[in-house]
Amino acid sequence: MSDISLTSPEIDYQKSDELMRKLIEEVGEYMTIPKEEIEKTLMETYLFAREAHHGQMRKSGDPYITHPIQAAFLLLHLKPDLTSLQSCILHDVIEDTIFEKAEIEKRFGHDVAVICEWLSKLSAIKYRGEERTVESLRKMLIAMVEDLRVIIVKLADRLHNMQTLEHHPDPKKRERIALETLNIYAPIADRLGIFRMKEMLETECFRVLHPEEFLKITHELKDLKDEQEFFINEARTIIREMIPESVPIIDISYRIKAPYSIFKKLQRKEYSYSHAWDLYDLFAIRIITDTIPRCYEVLWFLHNVFVPMPKRFKDYIALPKENGYQSL
Repeated sequence: MSDISLTSPEIDYQKSDELMRKLIEEVGEYMTIPKEEIEKTLMETYLFAREAHHGQMRKSGDPYITHPIQAAFLLLHLKPDLTSLQSCILHDVIEDTIFEKAEIEKRFGHDVAVICEWLSKLSAIKYRGEERTVESLRKMLIAMVEDLRVIIVKLADRLHNMQTLEHHPDPKKRERIALETLNIYAPIADRLGIFRMKEMLETECFRVLHPEEFLKITHELKDLKDEQEFFINEARTIIREMIPESVPIIDISYRIKAPYSIFKKLQRKEYSYSHAWDLYDLFAIRIITDTIPRCYEVLWFLHNVFVPMPKRFKDYIALPKENGYQSL
């Protein structure tokens, strides 16, 4: 209960109620089951969790129930099932309230109860700063759970805790939590292929561990906003012109190198870069087509126009990354 304090029973739940209604609305946009069922299931879960955590407040001053709801929002880009969302909303009940697994199972079913139980167990695992234990901790976290939804909910929980870490009064504890997140949880998100969550976790850790560098790089990225928009618009036009209509292009998108990735690259001794805009891969284009042969065909058209940089081309289709990621 490190981020919980007890207060008077007079608590204003208007904000959390509104958040919950918004969550239900957004879940209804991607799920195919009736919206009435979604609302009934999630609202019952929320009301139970709200009552279970009644009297508990976050260090930010918000009712504690706002935390699991905000964590559930962070899951939505993965389009989780109802069980995952229920488990996220209930994830601190066993650890921080009078209710036990049996009560959750009675009300919400076996799967939700088991996920919540495992989440409670995972909270006992702490990173002590020993580099030699990092990989074993990562493997243990993944191996000890039978349902990957446990890890996914844990990542969302950790991400929201990182996003609100500034409210914790102890700078040493903030640093310890950030190091734990950077060394344990961000690599797990990467290994599972949840790259958006991995980058968000790293960004929050970067903000805590290297505040001056974080401000410098984020300000430089803001200064490049107009250049980013010009780059993607021009790149889309050029790519559409060079690739024949007979080659299906499902999507052309782009990514901006994340602040922590920029920081790491600037720190490497073999590079003599000082600013974000010095990096050649600050912006990158993603082209998605329908089959693996088409990927190589698109690459052929690109290499007919653009000269590839020596020793920089990587074929992750022939040699996938550890987490199964494949691309050219």
